[in-house]
Amino acid sequence: MKIKRPILCMIALAIMGLMITSATSLPMQQTSSQEDDIRAEFMCVQRQPMLKTTNVENSVQPLSYGVPVTGGDYDEFHPSVAGSPAGGFYAMAEQSEDGYVWQINLYGSADGTVWDPILSTTTFNNAEYTDMDQNAYGTYGTCGAPLEGSGQIMVLQGEIEDGWVWDFTADNINEFSNNRIACYTFEGPEGDPGNWNWGAVSMTGYQGYSGTPVSGCPFVFYQSTADGSGIIGWLTGAVSDCQHVGSNIDPIKNILYSVYDRFTGTGYELLLRKDNFGMWQWNSAGQYWTHPYMTSVHVTDTGGANLTYPSVAAYNNTVIVACQKK
Repeated sequence: MKIKRPILCMIALAIMGLMITSATSLPMQQTSSQEDDIRAEFMCVQRQPMLKTTNVENSVQPLSYGVPVTGGDYDEFHPSVAGSPAGGFYAMAEQSEDGYVWQINLYGSADGTVWDPILSTTTFNNAEYTDMDQNAYGTYGTCGAPLEGSGQIMVLQGEIEDGWVWDFTADNINEFSNNRIACYTFEGPEGDPGNWNWGAVSMTGYQGYSGTPVSGCPFVFYQSTADGSGIIGWLTGAVSDCQHVGSNIDPIKNILYSVYDRFTGTGYELLLRKDNFGMWQWNSAGQYWTHPYMTSVHVTDTGGANLTYPSVAAYNNTVIVACQKK
Protein backbone atom coordinates (compact mmCIF):
# COMPACT_ATOMS: atom_id res chain seq x y z
CA MET A 1 0.00 0.00 0.00
CA LYS A 2 1.37 3.42 -0.93
CA ILE A 3 1.38 6.13 1.70
CA LYS A 4 0.73 9.70 0.59
CA ARG A 5 3.30 12.05 2.05
CA PRO A 6 2.90 15.80 2.51
CA ILE A 7 4.83 17.97 0.05
CA LEU A 8 6.13 21.43 0.80
CA CYS A 9 4.63 23.60 -1.91
CA MET A 10 6.15 26.98 -2.82
CA ILE A 11 3.99 29.49 -4.68
CA ALA A 12 5.42 32.67 -6.20
CA LEU A 13 2.97 35.54 -6.61
CA ALA A 14 3.34 38.24 -9.24
CA ILE A 15 1.52 40.84 -7.18
CA MET A 16 0.75 43.47 -9.81
CA GLY A 17 -1.90 41.18 -11.25
CA LEU A 18 -2.03 38.65 -8.43
CA MET A 19 -1.04 35.95 -10.90
CA ILE A 20 -0.23 32.59 -9.33
CA THR A 21 2.66 30.58 -10.76
CA SER A 22 4.55 27.53 -9.60
CA ALA A 23 8.08 28.00 -8.27
CA THR A 24 8.82 24.29 -8.50
CA SER A 25 7.99 21.33 -10.71
CA LEU A 26 4.77 20.81 -8.75
CA PRO A 27 1.52 21.24 -10.69
CA MET A 28 0.56 24.83 -11.42
CA GLN A 29 -1.50 26.61 -8.75
CA GLN A 30 -4.48 28.61 -9.93
CA THR A 31 -6.91 31.17 -8.55
CA SER A 32 -10.64 30.54 -8.64
CA SER A 33 -13.19 33.06 -9.87
CA GLN A 34 -14.57 33.65 -6.38
CA GLU A 35 -12.31 36.58 -5.51
CA ASP A 36 -14.77 39.07 -7.02
CA ASP A 37 -17.39 38.01 -4.44
CA ILE A 38 -15.20 38.81 -1.42
CA ARG A 39 -15.74 42.06 0.47
CA ALA A 40 -14.07 43.58 3.54
CA GLU A 41 -15.77 45.14 6.58
CA PHE A 42 -14.30 46.96 9.60
CA MET A 43 -15.12 48.13 13.13
CA CYS A 44 -13.25 49.97 15.91
CA VAL A 45 -12.86 49.50 19.70
CA GLN A 46 -10.65 51.13 22.36
CA ARG A 47 -7.82 49.23 24.05
CA GLN A 48 -7.71 48.25 27.73
CA PRO A 49 -4.76 47.54 30.07
CA MET A 50 -3.45 43.99 30.18
CA LEU A 51 -3.57 42.15 33.51
CA LYS A 52 -0.15 40.79 34.44
CA THR A 53 2.12 39.40 37.09
CA THR A 54 5.72 40.56 36.79
CA ASN A 55 8.98 38.69 37.40
CA VAL A 56 7.79 35.11 37.03
CA GLU A 57 9.92 32.72 39.10
CA ASN A 58 10.82 29.41 37.47
CA SER A 59 13.77 27.15 38.19
CA VAL A 60 15.45 26.56 34.83
CA GLN A 61 16.39 22.90 34.51
CA PRO A 62 19.47 21.90 32.46
CA LEU A 63 18.87 20.33 29.07
CA SER A 64 21.06 17.91 27.16
CA TYR A 65 21.18 20.30 24.18
CA GLY A 66 20.46 23.94 23.40
CA VAL A 67 19.85 26.70 25.94
CA PRO A 68 16.87 26.38 28.31
CA VAL A 69 14.48 29.34 28.39
CA THR A 70 11.78 27.95 30.68
CA GLY A 71 12.11 25.30 33.32
CA GLY A 72 8.93 24.65 35.26
CA ASP A 73 7.59 21.29 36.37
CA TYR A 74 5.11 21.03 33.48
CA ASP A 75 5.35 21.06 29.71
CA GLU A 76 5.40 24.36 27.84
CA PHE A 77 3.66 24.78 24.49
CA HIS A 78 3.69 26.88 21.31
CA PRO A 79 6.85 28.96 21.88
CA SER A 80 7.92 31.95 19.80
CA VAL A 81 10.95 34.25 19.78
CA ALA A 82 12.04 37.56 18.24
CA GLY A 83 15.08 39.83 18.31
CA SER A 84 14.89 43.27 19.91
CA PRO A 85 15.77 46.40 17.84
CA ALA A 86 18.03 47.46 20.74
CA GLY A 87 19.78 44.08 20.78
CA GLY A 88 18.85 41.03 22.80
CA PHE A 89 15.86 38.73 22.46
CA TYR A 90 12.38 38.02 23.80
CA ALA A 91 10.49 34.73 23.93
CA MET A 92 6.94 33.68 24.75
CA ALA A 93 5.42 30.33 25.66
CA GLU A 94 2.39 28.77 27.35
CA GLN A 95 3.48 27.69 30.83
CA SER A 96 1.72 26.16 33.85
CA GLU A 97 2.35 26.23 37.59
CA ASP A 98 -0.13 23.46 38.42
CA GLY A 99 -0.62 21.35 35.28
CA TYR A 100 -4.21 22.55 34.86
CA VAL A 101 -4.00 26.21 33.88
CA TRP A 102 -1.56 27.53 31.26
CA GLN A 103 -0.69 31.22 30.96
CA ILE A 104 1.37 33.21 28.50
CA ASN A 105 4.82 33.98 29.93
CA LEU A 106 7.34 36.46 28.52
CA TYR A 107 11.12 36.02 28.85
CA GLY A 108 14.04 38.27 27.95
CA SER A 109 17.71 37.70 27.16
CA ALA A 110 20.59 40.05 26.42
CA ASP A 111 22.61 37.43 24.54
CA GLY A 112 20.31 34.46 23.85
CA THR A 113 22.15 32.40 26.46
CA VAL A 114 20.80 33.59 29.81
CA TRP A 115 17.03 34.11 29.95
CA ASP A 116 15.12 35.95 32.66
CA PRO A 117 11.37 35.72 33.32
CA ILE A 118 9.66 39.08 32.80
CA LEU A 119 5.93 38.65 33.22
CA SER A 120 2.97 36.30 33.08
CA THR A 121 -0.29 37.52 31.62
CA THR A 122 -3.37 36.96 33.76
CA THR A 123 -5.80 38.59 31.34
CA PHE A 124 -7.08 35.08 30.59
CA ASN A 125 -5.95 31.53 31.13
CA ASN A 126 -5.20 28.77 28.62
CA ALA A 127 -4.39 31.08 25.73
CA GLU A 128 -2.68 29.37 22.79
CA TYR A 129 -0.38 29.84 19.80
CA THR A 130 2.08 32.59 20.70
CA ASP A 131 3.81 34.59 17.97
CA MET A 132 6.39 37.42 18.02
CA ASP A 133 7.94 40.02 15.71
CA GLN A 134 9.73 43.39 15.95
CA ASN A 135 9.97 46.83 14.35
CA ALA A 136 12.19 49.86 14.98
CA TYR A 137 10.38 50.69 18.22
CA GLY A 138 10.14 47.38 20.01
CA THR A 139 9.42 43.66 20.17
CA TYR A 140 5.80 42.53 20.18
CA GLY A 141 3.90 39.31 20.83
CA THR A 142 0.37 37.98 20.59
CA CYS A 143 -1.57 34.76 21.14
CA GLY A 144 -4.92 33.12 20.46
CA ALA A 145 -7.63 33.47 23.11
CA PRO A 146 -9.34 30.69 25.13
CA LEU A 147 -13.11 30.34 25.37
CA GLU A 148 -13.40 32.47 28.52
CA GLY A 149 -11.56 35.35 26.83
CA SER A 150 -12.31 34.56 23.24
CA GLY A 151 -13.44 38.04 22.24
CA GLN A 152 -10.14 39.60 23.30
CA ILE A 153 -7.00 40.35 21.30
CA MET A 154 -3.83 40.82 23.33
CA VAL A 155 -0.55 42.42 22.24
CA LEU A 156 2.55 42.54 24.49
CA GLN A 157 5.66 44.68 24.14
CA GLY A 158 8.83 43.26 25.64
CA GLU A 159 10.69 46.53 26.15
CA ILE A 160 7.98 48.10 28.34
CA GLU A 161 7.17 44.76 30.02
CA ASP A 162 3.48 45.35 29.46
CA GLY A 163 0.72 45.04 26.91
CA TRP A 164 -2.81 45.89 25.87
CA VAL A 165 -6.15 44.19 25.24
CA TRP A 166 -8.91 44.98 22.75
CA ASP A 167 -12.26 43.34 23.58
CA PHE A 168 -14.84 42.51 20.88
CA THR A 169 -17.00 40.25 23.07
CA ALA A 170 -19.94 42.67 23.13
CA ASP A 171 -19.90 42.76 19.32
CA ASN A 172 -20.27 38.96 19.00
CA ILE A 173 -16.80 38.65 17.47
CA ASN A 174 -14.75 36.01 19.27
CA GLU A 175 -13.01 32.59 19.22
CA PHE A 176 -9.73 34.09 17.95
CA SER A 177 -7.14 31.45 17.14
CA ASN A 178 -3.84 30.91 15.31
CA ASN A 179 -2.89 34.58 15.75
CA ARG A 180 0.10 35.74 13.69
CA ILE A 181 1.73 39.14 14.23
CA ALA A 182 3.55 41.06 11.47
CA CYS A 183 5.44 44.20 12.54
CA TYR A 184 6.75 47.12 10.50
CA THR A 185 7.78 50.76 10.97
CA PHE A 186 5.41 53.37 9.54
CA GLU A 187 3.85 56.70 10.46
CA GLY A 188 0.38 57.17 11.90
CA PRO A 189 -2.46 59.23 10.41
CA GLU A 190 -2.16 62.99 9.83
CA GLY A 191 1.58 63.25 10.44
CA ASP A 192 1.66 61.24 13.66
CA PRO A 193 5.20 59.76 13.90
CA GLY A 194 3.67 56.33 14.62
CA ASN A 195 5.96 55.05 17.38
CA TRP A 196 2.87 53.19 18.65
CA ASN A 197 2.19 51.59 15.24
CA TRP A 198 3.41 48.02 15.75
CA GLY A 199 1.78 46.44 12.66
CA ALA A 200 -1.00 43.84 12.35
CA VAL A 201 -2.34 40.59 13.76
CA SER A 202 -3.98 38.13 11.35
CA MET A 203 -6.10 35.33 12.81
CA THR A 204 -9.29 33.29 12.47
CA GLY A 205 -12.41 33.46 14.62
CA TYR A 206 -16.19 33.80 14.79
CA GLN A 207 -17.91 36.77 13.17
CA GLY A 208 -21.49 37.27 14.41
CA TYR A 209 -21.60 41.05 14.23
CA SER A 210 -22.66 41.64 10.63
CA GLY A 211 -24.76 39.60 8.19
CA THR A 212 -24.76 35.81 8.31
CA PRO A 213 -22.59 34.48 11.19
CA VAL A 214 -19.29 33.00 10.00
CA SER A 215 -17.16 30.42 11.83
CA GLY A 216 -13.50 30.30 10.89
CA CYS A 217 -13.73 33.88 9.64
CA PRO A 218 -10.43 35.43 8.45
CA PHE A 219 -9.61 38.57 10.46
CA VAL A 220 -6.99 41.34 10.35
CA PHE A 221 -6.45 43.59 13.38
CA TYR A 222 -4.27 46.67 13.99
CA GLN A 223 -3.97 49.81 16.11
CA SER A 224 -4.93 53.06 14.36
CA THR A 225 -4.24 55.88 16.88
CA ALA A 226 -1.75 56.68 19.62
CA ASP A 227 -4.46 56.47 22.29
CA GLY A 228 -5.28 52.87 21.40
CA SER A 229 -8.10 52.70 18.87
CA GLY A 230 -8.07 49.20 17.40
CA ILE A 231 -9.45 48.24 13.99
CA ILE A 232 -10.66 44.75 13.18
CA GLY A 233 -11.44 43.84 9.59
CA TRP A 234 -13.04 40.70 8.19
CA LEU A 235 -14.02 39.28 4.83
CA THR A 236 -17.46 38.25 3.58
CA GLY A 237 -18.34 35.83 0.80
CA ALA A 238 -16.77 32.39 0.36
CA VAL A 239 -14.43 32.77 3.35
CA SER A 240 -15.72 30.51 6.16
CA ASP A 241 -13.89 27.62 7.88
CA CYS A 242 -10.41 29.13 7.81
CA GLN A 243 -7.96 27.52 10.23
CA HIS A 244 -4.19 28.16 10.08
CA VAL A 245 -2.68 31.55 9.30
CA GLY A 246 0.46 33.12 7.85
CA SER A 247 1.16 36.86 7.65
CA ASN A 248 3.92 39.25 6.60
CA ILE A 249 4.31 42.94 5.75
CA ASP A 250 6.43 43.86 2.72
CA PRO A 251 8.99 46.26 4.30
CA ILE A 252 9.55 48.11 1.02
CA LYS A 253 5.97 48.48 -0.24
CA ASN A 254 4.23 48.36 3.20
CA ILE A 255 1.66 45.81 2.01
CA LEU A 256 0.22 43.29 4.48
CA TYR A 257 -0.28 39.76 3.13
CA SER A 258 -2.45 37.41 5.21
CA VAL A 259 -2.84 33.78 4.11
CA TYR A 260 -5.36 31.33 5.57
CA ASP A 261 -6.00 27.67 4.81
CA ARG A 262 -9.71 27.04 4.38
CA PHE A 263 -11.91 23.94 4.32
CA THR A 264 -14.26 24.15 1.35
CA GLY A 265 -16.40 21.15 2.26
CA THR A 266 -14.40 18.76 0.08
CA GLY A 267 -10.80 19.84 0.71
CA TYR A 268 -8.47 22.68 1.66
CA GLU A 269 -7.55 25.74 -0.37
CA LEU A 270 -5.66 28.94 0.49
CA LEU A 271 -7.23 32.36 0.89
CA LEU A 272 -4.86 35.30 0.36
CA ARG A 273 -5.74 38.81 1.58
CA LYS A 274 -3.87 41.99 0.64
CA ASP A 275 -4.08 45.33 2.58
CA ASN A 276 -2.25 48.61 1.92
CA PHE A 277 -0.45 49.42 5.17
CA GLY A 278 1.44 52.22 3.43
CA MET A 279 -1.42 54.71 3.78
CA TRP A 280 -4.28 55.65 6.10
CA GLN A 281 -7.88 56.17 4.99
CA TRP A 282 -10.57 57.98 7.00
CA ASN A 283 -13.81 56.03 7.46
CA SER A 284 -16.40 58.80 7.71
CA ALA A 285 -19.25 56.43 8.60
CA GLY A 286 -17.43 54.88 11.56
CA GLN A 287 -15.27 57.93 12.34
CA TYR A 288 -11.98 56.04 12.47
CA TRP A 289 -8.80 55.47 10.43
CA THR A 290 -8.15 52.28 8.49
CA HIS A 291 -5.62 50.87 6.07
CA PRO A 292 -7.27 50.38 2.64
CA TYR A 293 -8.28 46.83 1.81
CA MET A 294 -6.99 45.89 -1.64
CA THR A 295 -8.06 42.41 -2.77
CA SER A 296 -8.38 38.72 -1.87
CA VAL A 297 -8.02 35.56 -3.95
CA HIS A 298 -8.57 31.84 -3.51
CA VAL A 299 -5.66 29.54 -4.37
CA THR A 300 -6.42 25.92 -5.28
CA ASP A 301 -4.41 22.99 -6.58
CA THR A 302 -5.26 21.88 -10.11
CA GLY A 303 -4.84 18.27 -9.03
CA GLY A 304 -7.26 18.60 -6.14
CA ALA A 305 -4.64 18.32 -3.37
CA ASN A 306 -5.17 19.94 0.02
CA LEU A 307 -3.16 23.12 0.66
CA THR A 308 -2.63 23.71 4.40
CA TYR A 309 -0.41 25.34 7.05
CA PRO A 310 0.55 28.45 5.06
CA SER A 311 3.49 30.76 5.66
CA VAL A 312 4.22 33.92 3.66
CA ALA A 313 7.19 36.22 3.02
CA ALA A 314 7.14 39.45 0.99
CA TYR A 315 9.80 41.88 -0.22
CA ASN A 316 9.48 44.65 -2.80
CA ASN A 317 6.35 43.19 -4.45
CA THR A 318 7.73 39.64 -4.55
CA VAL A 319 5.65 37.32 -2.41
CA ILE A 320 6.36 33.67 -1.58
CA VAL A 321 3.74 31.46 0.06
CA ALA A 322 4.85 28.12 1.49
CA CYS A 323 2.27 25.49 2.41
CA GLN A 324 1.81 21.76 2.85
CA LYS A 325 0.40 19.97 -0.18
CA LYS A 326 -1.21 16.62 0.49
